[in-house]
Amino acid sequence: MKINKITVIFVILIIWAVFSVLYVAVDIWRDFQVNQLQQAFNQGSASTVSQIFTRTADCQPVNLFSDEEEINLVRVSCLEQAPEQIPGQVPE
Repeated sequence: MKINKITVIFVILIIWAVFSVLYVAVDIWRDFQVNQLQQAFNQGSASTVSQIFTRTADCQPVNLFSDEEEINLVRVSCLEQAPEQIPGQVPE
């Protein structure tokens, strides 16, 4: 069987089209994954902030941890309402 130029060009174009479609599909899939990760990160951040607001609503300190560091978080409005109840504060 003799292979002519048109058959070779046709096969090359089909291979190029298949690889182009695969490249576009992989690119779309990666964009989808990045968008899903970004949405999950944003949702987690919003949830964390919401939980901090909820936990500090009753004017109780909230312990926050990161690795080996720890801080106590209290709403400033709670400190302004009852300054006599703050431990370690010297009365005026």
